[in-house]
Order: sequence, then structure tokens, then C-alpha cells
Amino acid sequence: MIGLVETSAHPARQSPRGPKITDLFSGAGCFGLAFESEGARLQAAFEWDPVAVATHRRNFSGRIARADLGRMAPVGRADIIIAGPPCQGFSTIGARAGGDPRNSLCLRVPKWAVACHAKIAVVENVAAFAETEECAKMRRSFENAGYATTVWILNARDYGAAQNRVRSFTICTKGIRPIPPPPLAHSATVRSAFAGLPRRPDVALGHFARPQSDQAMERMRLIPEGGDIRDLAEKAPHLVPPSWFKTGGKIVDIWGRLAWDGVSNTIRTGFLNPSRGRFLHPTANRPITFREAARLQTIPDWFLFEGTPEQLARQIGNGVPLALGRAVARQVLATL
Repeated sequence: MIGLVETSAHPARQSPRGPKITDLFSGAGCFGLAFESEGARLQAAFEWDPVAVATHRRNFSGRIARADLGRMAPVGRADIIIAGPPCQGFSTIGARAGGDPRNSLCLRVPKWAVACHAKIAVVENVAAFAETEECAKMRRSFENAGYATTVWILNARDYGAAQNRVRSFTICTKGIRPIPPPPLAHSATVRSAFAGLPRRPDVALGHFARPQSDQAMERMRLIPEGGDIRDLAEKAPHLVPPSWFKTGGKIVDIWGRLAWDGVSNTIRTGFLNPSRGRFLHPTANRPITFREAARLQTIPDWFLFEGTPEQLARQIGNGVPLALGRAVARQVLATL
């Protein structure tokens, strides 16, 4: 098991009088952390993945239960329900799995909101979720239970993350409707996100990447800052995977480097592999490290992850950027 080491104390911001939050499909807990950071009380969380549960317990003092929410009956009371149901069946990356049984898990959220007497529910997912029949069914269930619903489509880049990451937030309320958070005037950059991290990987800090093959190293040496597989095809076509030429060169955002003064593309669970996207460090010949990926997600350095490299990458890639989550939480909490 690997942990990203603690570099500063957990800034406990829970108010003893803050609204009570229950977090469904919590993952490692990034969305719950956003609400807690804005003064709410994260009283309970539920997640099926045992590694994410271990990470959550390490950071939130055991306020999580491993549970199959497809079968579990709602428990407890909450002022706000937050939820991040599985998004793989809705993602526009790769084939969309319309028959994925996980797609219907979002329909559990209205049942929990009603049973827990929640005033507000917030459901986070990929942007494409907002156009699905599952989302429409979920909204109808909320509306039939007396909630007004609306959807915000927000980009993390507009709220302090150095990352283009567009997400949907379905806001369901029985009271005042919150308004979407106003975007910031200036974007963060990869340079500002990585500020203070040593250039050389440091395992003790969780600031390391998985070793690459000799062929991968050859490829990386030929890709400039902000470049991608097209640079490789021009300089050394023999190093380009043959499958790329079969696509007619249409896929360009692989074997890509970040640019210091730009923002990253969406941090995906496959950021360990440079063939999966634009995940190379701007100048070092390596993919971004776990800590750098977490920084692009605006996850604080004190937040500790458990698991193998692949499990760490999945938790980081599936998380809600803290800066975006906090912007949503502020607007929601302001209506209570």
C-alpha cells in the first residue's frame, strides 16, 4: 500500500453547528472534503470500493461505511445529500455503455434524500450525464418528491484548478435555489499548480511516477513542451505505434506534454500511461507524478491516499477537484 505523506496538518473546518452532510458513492472523499472545508459537517459517507474506503478513513476519522448502495436502505438524517454515482457508462471517453448496470445507481439518490429529510441534494457526474435518460428519471423522482431541480455545467478551470474538467452538478432543493458560482477572473496554470514541488521525484512525498520502458524514454525525449505524438511522427516515425497511422493521425492528444503556462486536460484514471493522453511533465522525461496529478485536482498535500499505483491513479482521476467542489459548496450552503 502506498500513502502520499502528510505535509501539513488537516485544517479541520467543521462547524459544530454546520449543516449535516451525507456523502453517497463518496470515493476517496474529495467532494465531501469540499463541503467540510466550507464549514459543513460530514457526518457519514458510503462507498463500495475498499481501497477508496481505506483512503477515506485515513483522512476523515472513520466516518465512512463500505456499502453496496444499490441494495442498502437509506439510514439517518441529513441536511444535504451529496453523491457521485459511477460515471463510466456516461463518459464520452471511449465507448458509452448504455447497458451498464451502474448507470441506474443515480436513482438511489432521491430515495436517500427523501428518507433522510434532506433539504438539498447535489449529484456530481460527467457533463454528458445531464443529457441521459437516467438523469431525466432521477430529476423526475426528485420533482415528484417536492424538489426543484436544475443542472449546472461547470469547468474546474474557471474555479482555481489548472485543468480543463467539465462536470455536471444536478442541484435539487426544497428551499431557495442556489445560483451557479461566478467564475474567477484568472486561471491557475500548470506552473502554479506544481509550485514548490521538487523537480526530481520524491517517493516520501508521493511525488513519483511509474518507471517507463526504454522505448517510452526514446519517445519522450523527442516531444517538446506542449507537443504530442505529431512531433514524434515528424521526427521519428519509426517510434510511433503503428496503430496511430491506421487512424490517419486523427488522434492527436496522446504522448502529449503539458505546457507550463497552460492548463491540463482532464486528469483521467490512466494518467500513469503517456499513451492515454497529455500526461507528460512539461520538461522532465516522465509522466506526471501522483502528487502532480493531485495538485492539478487541487487536492491538498496533506491528503493521504492508500493503494497500489493503479489504485492511487483511479482515486485521483475519479475525484472532484477541490477548488470546483468548494465553489459549488459555497453556493449551496449559502441558501441554508
